[in-house]
Amino acid sequence: MLDETGEVVAERTVARRAAEWRMEADDRNSRRERMADLVAAMKESGMDGSEMIQALAIDHLVEHPEELTGADPIELHGLSMDAEKVR
Repeated sequence: MLDETGEVVAERTVARRAAEWRMEADDRNSRRERMADLVAAMKESGMDGSEMIQALAIDHLVEHPEELTGADPIELHGLSMDAEKVR
């Protein structure tokens, strides 16, 4: 680090950041695997892409209902119409 930036970084800081990065990478991989399992289960049950997106959106809104209250109703309606076109 010293050669690149002229900054001295404590070894424990580098170790802590490396541990944080590994935890974040493990979390990303875990989420990716869960999503792959979810998509596989949905395909097995015969759901199409728009049904998958709708199910995920509903699940997200159940977990975060406050996001719907702040949504623009006109934009939300437009997205709904676009989803119907795709379907």
